[in-house]
Amino acid sequence: GKPSDPTQSWYGCWQSFTLTDTWKEYYVDFNLSKTANSMYQWTFDQGIVKNATDIDLTNLNICFLGNKENATVYIDNVSFAKIADIDDEDQKLIIQYDFEETVVPTEWKAVGSELSLTKEHFKKGVQSLCWDAADKATVEIGFSDNLTVSDQNAAFFNIYSMNANNDTIYTEFLDADDEVVKRATILVNFKGWREFSRPYNEYENKANGKVKKVRFTYAAKEGDGQKIFFDNVDFNAVVDSKRQYPDMMVLDAAYLSEDNSRLLKVYAFGADIIPEKATDMEISDFNTLKLGFGRTPTGNTGKIRELLSKVSAMNIVRNSDGTVSGDVMPTPKELTLDYLNELSSDVEILAASISNQQVKTAFNNLVDHIIDQGLLYNFSGLTYSDYTNVKAIPAGFLNAMNAYTEAQKVEIIKAVKWIVEFNLAYAPLEYTLPNQSSDYIYNFLPHLYGCAANYPDQDVAIENMKALTRLLENASEYSPGSNDILKPDGTGFHHNTHYNNYMYAYRSWVEYIGKLKGTCFRINQDAYERIKKAVVSMYIMSTKSEDGKIQLSANSLAGRHP
Repeated sequence: GKPSDPTQSWYGCWQSFTLTDTWKEYYVDFNLSKTANSMYQWTFDQGIVKNATDIDLTNLNICFLGNKENATVYIDNVSFAKIADIDDEDQKLIIQYDFEETVVPTEWKAVGSELSLTKEHFKKGVQSLCWDAADKATVEIGFSDNLTVSDQNAAFFNIYSMNANNDTIYTEFLDADDEVVKRATILVNFKGWREFSRPYNEYENKANGKVKKVRFTYAAKEGDGQKIFFDNVDFNAVVDSKRQYPDMMVLDAAYLSEDNSRLLKVYAFGADIIPEKATDMEISDFNTLKLGFGRTPTGNTGKIRELLSKVSAMNIVRNSDGTVSGDVMPTPKELTLDYLNELSSDVEILAASISNQQVKTAFNNLVDHIIDQGLLYNFSGLTYSDYTNVKAIPAGFLNAMNAYTEAQKVEIIKAVKWIVEFNLAYAPLEYTLPNQSSDYIYNFLPHLYGCAANYPDQDVAIENMKALTRLLENASEYSPGSNDILKPDGTGFHHNTHYNNYMYAYRSWVEYIGKLKGTCFRINQDAYERIKKAVVSMYIMSTKSEDGKIQLSANSLAGRHP
């Protein structure tokens, strides 16, 4: 707004960047011919005012959002210059593509394949680049100058796969001599959009370097490849501290930041599991158990009209090949628990009224759009002790099982398994033992069994059920020191100490052990004895002798940090 009128609505152009705890130079470029009435409008390119006034061009507001109380920010050596007046060597190299032109950018050159622009799928604007990739096909993008790559910049792009066929896409960053400086491996184990946001130090080669070209190579596992789409490309992007590494990066998990790959690291434990052919006994027991793991959606007819309007406002359309496109859903830095909670509830409510044709159309559009956007893979993970969200978010998606198509069921269960860390069931004991959590056992078991029992492929479902049995058994192992759950004296630990009051966690545990009793999925004898000892110990400590003079308690009941 004008300095003389602080009540006037803000408008201008906007950009964000992340601070560090060391001195760093920031070069922030604005297109001052474009302004908007809000950060939201600027971000989504809505309501753009094309003709900026002199007032618009002469005000700058720097807003610092601190993550600590009483944080101090130091600013020095601020200058403003028109890019046209800056020497070439001092300019930040801009290598960005949004594919909103009428022709494919000339820098993008395909060999053994074809490139085209399309409006069928997009993540920014209304178009993306379609790569009709065959086995061994390549796309190369040359830069106008050498790009210095380090921990201070990143490669960013959105990538779309039509089918999860487990092919591989190699992304190589090459120097002026065509030598590979960095190499990323993308596993095409996904359907829909994913976000590639990766600092240049998170590769096998972590050293700084100079890059002059990027090359994508498609390697088909079998068959002839498929269409791949790119959008919102920036090879010299600001490092995003809230980035989340999705499932497609599993082959490079060892090189990626722990802070941004929590769910990926867990996913990696079971990513390459190939299920065996189920035996007749396993199939029989599974079919019996499956009846007890069915899910039924809870409806709310009073909200149906509101939800139909809400889905309509997403502008979801069907393409000629049956895929969908629509308004962009939140990115990793935008996605919130409240959004997921509401979305999960919406899916469940619509599923409860699926017999209505209008509702069915809206439901299918919404679910396909969630899958298409890869939304749940933008999530950073649930906090085990956040009981409300841990219980509600996965439940809404799982309770809608009656309404999904087989294809939707596969993708939704895969996505829910991602956020509930299902592949902990495949983690080795040496990983799970120091990381035991009674909150996880208490809150997540209904979701884990909901995912396993409802998966359409019977062999996969039975393999998952066997893995969950190992999870129950591993959770019964005695954890070291003050770590969670069971100890050799029969006590249960939480918050670094013996905590009887928290051992309602046994309820879910014992409930699911009971469901499995008498089947080939039951827990082994040793695990049963450890859990039985824990339950008996809790009863002993909560019961006095007949004369009321004796009550037993464990030494570890002495305090929070014994």
